[in-house]
Amino acid sequence: MTSPRRAECSLCYTGRSLPEALLYLPLAYLSYATAYIIWIVLSILVLLLAVSLLWPYMTEFKAVSAPLPLLTLLAFVLMPLMLRK
Repeated sequence: MTSPRRAECSLCYTGRSLPEALLYLPLAYLSYATAYIIWIVLSILVLLLAVSLLWPYMTEFKAVSAPLPLLTLLAFVLMPLMLRK
C-alpha cells in the first residue's frame, strides 16, 4: 500500500534537468494524441536536419557502397523500434 506522500511524490518530475522539462512544457497543454503527433513530426524533422548536415561528409561511405549512407542513417530510425519493450 502506498502512502499519500509517496503517491504525491511519484507525480513529481525528477527524471531530467529543467531545460529538458521546459522543452516538453508546451506539449503538456495539448491532448495526448496531438502532442504525440507533434513530437513525432519534430523528431522526423530533427532527423532530416541531421541527415542533411552529415550527407556531405559521407563520401567515404558512398565510395564503398552507394546505399551504405542511407542504411547507416536508417539504423538511427530502426534501433529505437527494435529496442522497444
